[in-house]
Amino acid sequence: MSRQNFIVRAVADNWHGNLSNDEEFHLPSIEAISDLIGLLNANDRTIISLSGRNGSSLTIGGGSDQYIVFASTPDENLWNLTSERIETEKNIVLKIGGQEGDFSPREVVDRKTVDDAVRSFFVDGRLQPSSRWEKPA
Repeated sequence: MSRQNFIVRAVADNWHGNLSNDEEFHLPSIEAISDLIGLLNANDRTIISLSGRNGSSLTIGGGSDQYIVFASTPDENLWNLTSERIETEKNIVLKIGGQEGDFSPREVVDRKTVDDAVRSFFVDGRLQPSSRWEKPA
């Protein structure tokens, strides 16, 4: 028996100079989402937004095994996926949404952490319980 996809829409940017030709996918498969994440390169492909059936969303930005992930829930709470990196490390510069940003090392996660978060969200819209989620300051 096939389980219904919780994610109803995925939007991925695709920059050409200073304009993005966003690509939209309805009811994307987990494989299609994984392929989109694989295209992220923090250059011309910098962000993917996944929208859930209940109004929640999961957004992944960056690329090359350095990603920023944040989620919003139906009750309008925001959550950042965090790593165990030490705050005293140098900040990491990533292009996300077409703009460079300076991120704390704790805000930057690897591909495996992203994949775990996406799989959990794909199934039922929940934040991966074994991952570290924090409310932004």
